[in-house]
Amino acid sequence: MSESGKRNPKQAAEGQRATSTARPILEPVRVVARD
Repeated sequence: MSESGKRNPKQAAEGQRATSTARPILEPVRVVARD
């Protein structure tokens, strides 16, 4: 992951944003699945 980040920092930033965006969506799903 760090290698592609060095090659294309813009793409790495987009990937980070997607990860932080997906995290809050997945966490509540985990809680619901637990119930």
